[in-house]
Amino acid sequence: MDEALQQELQQGLRYWLLEQDICRRLLHAPRPLHTSAQLTAAEVLECHAAKSFDYRVLCLLLFRLTKKPYDEALLSFLRLDEMLVDISDDLVDYEDDVLANSFNIFRCYIQLYGREAELKLVERISSLEEQHGLLLAGLTEDMREHYWRRHREASEGQGSDRWVFPPPIYDEATYRERIRREEAQAQEVAVAVFAQSVVPTVP
Repeated sequence: MDEALQQELQQGLRYWLLEQDICRRLLHAPRPLHTSAQLTAAEVLECHAAKSFDYRVLCLLLFRLTKKPYDEALLSFLRLDEMLVDISDDLVDYEDDVLANSFNIFRCYIQLYGREAELKLVERISSLEEQHGLLLAGLTEDMREHYWRRHREASEGQGSDRWVFPPPIYDEATYRERIRREEAQAQEVAVAVFAQSVVPTVP
């Protein structure tokens, strides 16, 4: 195992430790407008940057398996691309992540910035997109064409190429309680319907 792989695996360990610590604090401060989880922007950004370590490990392994030297320009670009994809995924999965008490950058930004969370995250996205564009310009023409082809394919759905922010949840505890109650009620209804369907009818 070379130094690059070791560093990425260390990033993975760092991510898991940070994620556990951040989510523990978020769980004990479910109302971000009233109670601080004592997060810092630095640790949230560090956790977010480390989140896709598994993809980076796979990329490095692919280079090793094909016996090609690391393409540092490509790897740097992919790192930025993964970070943007992670933000997009976090916006889509926001409610589920609140329910599961999982790391989510939008969730953390709400804790850090309250009602300005969306604006602050837009600023973060803009900064990453600017860096992303510069790194993309440094790739070969074939790589750029491949990227844009895959980007178009991934953006075929209406609105899929836009940043869509979910409504922020300012009381996570109440939200979890409501969703779990609704899920329990839905399960009771499903069981009742199933029970009726299997009861033999009397002629």
